[in-house]
Amino acid sequence: MLIDWFTVGAQIANFLILVWLLKRFLYRPVLAAIDTRDKDIATRKADALAAQEQARKDREACWLQKKNLEDQRAALINAAQEDAKKERIRLLQDATREADNLVLARRKELEEETKNYRDELVRLVRQEIVATVRRVLSDLASAELEHFAVEVFLRRIGESSVLKEVKGDGNAAPSIRLRSAFPLAPAQQETIRQEIQKKFPKDDHIDFETAPDLGLGLELIVQDQKITWSIDGYLSSFETRLAEFAEKKSQPISS
Repeated sequence: MLIDWFTVGAQIANFLILVWLLKRFLYRPVLAAIDTRDKDIATRKADALAAQEQARKDREACWLQKKNLEDQRAALINAAQEDAKKERIRLLQDATREADNLVLARRKELEEETKNYRDELVRLVRQEIVATVRRVLSDLASAELEHFAVEVFLRRIGESSVLKEVKGDGNAAPSIRLRSAFPLAPAQQETIRQEIQKKFPKDDHIDFETAPDLGLGLELIVQDQKITWSIDGYLSSFETRLAEFAEKKSQPISS
């Protein structure tokens, strides 16, 4: 079989032309498209990776923010609980202090009321005792009791040093008055005059007066000096001792 070299050459030329045409008009655009597509894929992949990394960072940031918020929330809750605890303790202490103050104030009021009641009761009892003794002595008043009062008063005059200090003005005798709760019999007046003249020999004038306010007693007044004896004096002293005793008993015992 003979080879037609012209035909073969023509076919080779046609093939080369076809290859060139394919390369010129088909292969290059396809390669360019493929290259563009690869670049686009690479860009999108890079963008996706960047987006994924950003998402990871955002997720971590959100987690950190959430954790910070939770920590802040826990801290605020703890602080609020601590403040509430302190406030509760303060209110409890204030309430306890106020209650203690009220109890103390009420106790003082009760103590004061009790003391006032006790003092008033003691005062009334004391007054009643003294009044009763006065009534008894008044009911028992008699000549014997008056005579006894005169004798006691004469002893007091004799024992007194007050009259020794009293002097008249020049030659004038001092003014002498004797007051008694009951009328003195002439013999009693004379006895008293004799006792007084032992103190003032030059004076024989004594003014005798009846003074029921002395309460079964006698009173000698020489110038501005005074000697007094009466049952009321004993009763007043007794009343004073009762008052002192009541005051001592009413004082609180120190611990």
